[in-house]
Amino acid sequence: MACPGKMSMCDCIAGLLNIFNKYSGKDGDPDTLTKDELKDLLKDEFGGLLKNADQVKVDQVFQQLDRDGSQTVDFREYMTFVCSLAVCCKECLQSGQKK
Repeated sequence: MACPGKMSMCDCIAGLLNIFNKYSGKDGDPDTLTKDELKDLLKDEFGGLLKNADQVKVDQVFQQLDRDGSQTVDFREYMTFVCSLAVCCKECLQSGQKK
């Protein structure tokens, strides 16, 4: 169990699973995200960053994530995106601290 005000690694993983499961399966397969499900996830979970995201941008993100060409994003592809985003955030925070 996490300390009050802090999240454990297990809490973070559970949160990532919950977010994936919240959006996957609305259009069919509960183990993958369709383009529309991914669009909803991006807009809802990253609202401030992607509030002006148009369909072209969503299509570009989807194509980059759909590594196997299945026309869906599976959990592994979703986690690759989340991990890449975390690395970018860390680098941005570090570069901001150096200034």
